[in-house]
Amino acid sequence: MALTIVIPEDATSYKPTPVILLVDVSTSMDPVGIAQANQGIRDYIEEMKQNEETRKSVFLSIVTFSDNVRPLIEHQPISSVSAPQLRAEGGTNLSEGLRGLIDLIKRNEAKFKGGNEPLFVLISDGNPTCEEQEWRDQLAKMNANPFIGKRPSSGRWAGYRVLAGAGEEINDVVLEAFRHDKERSQVIRLKNQSNIGEFFSRLLPLTIEATEGKVPSKIVGGTQIINE
Repeated sequence: MALTIVIPEDATSYKPTPVILLVDVSTSMDPVGIAQANQGIRDYIEEMKQNEETRKSVFLSIVTFSDNVRPLIEHQPISSVSAPQLRAEGGTNLSEGLRGLIDLIKRNEAKFKGGNEPLFVLISDGNPTCEEQEWRDQLAKMNANPFIGKRPSSGRWAGYRVLAGAGEEINDVVLEAFRHDKERSQVIRLKNQSNIGEFFSRLLPLTIEATEGKVPSKIVGGTQIINE
């Protein structure tokens, strides 16, 4: 008797691609920045659901930070994700945001294994309200993590990074501190908070490239890339 193998309709050969958004929701982002971020994230999620490549491979995480950190979505397949509603509160405690990011990665380490390089996106409109050494200490921990920082086995940096500052308030030094590999990271200066929605729309082609194992292209149009 012949053996019949039934392949589930949702089976896929696509490797999982973690996409991690770390979003500033401090009061200085209200109302324009928050509205733009909410619309941009909604559109980004819906567009990824419509694209075959991203729909089958992207696993999304969203962490917001102000005085507190909130992991809103943790490594969920994009096909099952609904966009959260961000609300502004408190200051810009980047140290707390990074701590929450690191904790999320640690909780999902097993899920990260075997996937594509992660795409990490930071967006903020202002300088950290915590002490500089506090967020730099957390950044050092992030850079030491093998899934989003430096891999101890090879000494190479893992993942891709897009670092966006909305408006002129945030210091370039803060954004530049997150640049790791010259080819795999880029720093974006948005003209103002009104460009946040457009920024998210331009993340889609970069995300597709990440799912294909390619180094994401530079974001152009409506934004200014600093220190190419």
